[in-house]
Amino acid sequence: MMHSMQAVMDTSAIIFGIENKIDPIKAAEFKFKRIIIPECVIDELEKISKRPSKKGAYAKFALELIRKHDIKVAKSGRMPADAYMLAHAPKGSIIITNDAKLIKMLKRKNIMAVRLARSGSIG
Repeated sequence: MMHSMQAVMDTSAIIFGIENKIDPIKAAEFKFKRIIIPECVIDELEKISKRPSKKGAYAKFALELIRKHDIKVAKSGRMPADAYMLAHAPKGSIIITNDAKLIKMLKRKNIMAVRLARSGSIG
């Protein structure tokens, strides 16, 4: 079931989904009407994708998925992804992240955050 909310996806949730054989974009689209990925997350994925490791391969696949799903990429400049999530994510957006430290910081600022579960659900 889709809701009318929009969500901003963080690098950690995207990589977590792929590591667990879940399409994180599809999981998010099931729950949220609009999915946004900031440029800074794309930048992080591009940097990670250059690593000769499993995580590098996951990041490369994540970039392909984002292109396949035709997701809106929000301008964020060169700031770190966490800083964007804390200060510049569109007002009223829910942040999808699996980064425990970021979740704590978001809660302190009264910004709603949800995680991607191994089952593919978001909550």
